[in-house]
Order: sequence, then C-alpha cells, then structure tokens
Amino acid sequence: CDNYPSSRYWDQSSLRLSDLARFELTDPSGAARELLDLFSSQRGNIPPQRLAEIAGRRLGDYDRAVSILQAAGSIPPADRVPLAEYLYLAGLRDQSPGENAGVEKIRQAWRDLGRLLSENAEFQGRENAVGLYLDIYRSHAATLNAGEKSAAETLLRGELPHLAQGAVRTALLIWLGELYEASAEGAMTAATLARADSAKMMWAQAISGSGTVEQSGRAMLLLARSLENAGFAGAMDSAAHLYGTLTGRWPQSRWAALAGLRIARMHLSQERYSV
Repeated sequence: CDNYPSSRYWDQSSLRLSDLARFELTDPSGAARELLDLFSSQRGNIPPQRLAEIAGRRLGDYDRAVSILQAAGSIPPADRVPLAEYLYLAGLRDQSPGENAGVEKIRQAWRDLGRLLSENAEFQGRENAVGLYLDIYRSHAATLNAGEKSAAETLLRGELPHLAQGAVRTALLIWLGELYEASAEGAMTAATLARADSAKMMWAQAISGSGTVEQSGRAMLLLARSLENAGFAGAMDSAAHLYGTLTGRWPQSRWAALAGLRIARMHLSQERYSV
C-alpha cells in the first residue's frame, strides 16, 4: 500500500495496458470494401496516407503502412506522426527475447518524433506527437542513455505551455510530477523541498484539467499520498479530504479502492480519519 501506485509493478502494468490499447480491432472485410469503394470513386488513384491508414488501422499490417508512407517520397510533418506510430506499433509487435529488431523500430519512432517536434514549430497533429513521444519515453526509458533522457525531459517541459487542456497535457503534468518527486528524494534541502512542491503543483493542475478518469484518479492519489508525507500543518487533513473526494467521485473505480486503503491506513495510525 505504501508503494502503490508508484511501484515499478504499477508503472510497468499501466504502460503495458497503454501499449495494448493501441492495437485496435482489425476488420479485413471492411478494409476490402473500403478499398473497392476508393478504387471506384477515385479511379484507382488512392492517396498513400489512406492506403497506409487502411493497412495499419484496418488490417494491423504496420510494417506495410510504414513502407507505403516511406515510398511516397517527401513526407510532410503531419504525416510523420502516423508514420512514427505505425513504426512504433510494428516494433511492439516484433518484440521478443533476444531480438533487437522490435526495440530498434521503437527507438527509431521515438527519435523521429523528437526531431519532428524540435524542427517544426507548428503542424497538424503536434499534440498527438507529444503524447506518443511521452508514451514511448515512459515505457522504454530503460533503453535510452542519460543524454537522450535529459534531452527528452527538456523537450517535454518546453511543450507544456503550448498544450491545450486535455488528455495529453494531463499525462505530461502527471509525468512531470513524478519526475520532480523522484528528484526530491534524499536529504531535506531547500532544493528538494522546492522540487517536492513542484510535484504537488503538477498533480494539482492535472486534477483540475480535462483528462480522463484514469488520469484524474491517478493524479489525485499521487497528490494525496505526497501530502501524507509533507509534514506541514494540515497536510494530513488535506490528504484525507482528497481520498474522500476520490471515493465519492468514482466509487466503483480502482482509485476509490486504493484511496480506501490509504485512508484506512491513516485511520489505524492516527485513529481519527474515516471514509
């Protein structure tokens, strides 16, 4: 209970579920009908973007989707986002023990997204690019060297002011909070206290944003847990209030179950709190 949801098990399980969610249900017969309609309406002159979409989204053939877009020649920034996603999905599918092909595809997709974000100020789909770049970073950080991690963190911090309220901004706020919290571990100094406060601020913003229930619940639990350990007057009361709010807002969620465990722990240790 003390380490959940910040444990390695939690992080890896959540990221794996996010990866699996990217594989949408395929529909071969529907794709065939769509191709026939396109050939009929456009006299066989189908844009490569649409062919790649059918290959990737409808048939699950991500390598073919990548090949179609790459064969089209010069690729505009907006089309480089789905290209990177198809390459990433192909890498996820190709991952196997002792084989580097899948990992290299994932790393290539991540590097391509980094260059895309660094070299282009504005383009359609930029928010999706930021979200995918962050997802790959979080799930495959172990394959990156220290320089790559530092550059990625700088890039992502710089994206925050430009993101509209929504799931991508909320995900970035939660991740930044976790980053600040990790860097605040150790001796209590002015610098570590400032980073701990920054973590709380990121999570508070994530709660007030327009993220998903999954994101809001995670941010609320992380903020409440950090307040348990804050040590200032009223911090434990604030944590208890957040846990109570969580159980009331999403009573059937796993977040409510976890909040109940946390508040029960507080109740046992201080004999004053209740759900």
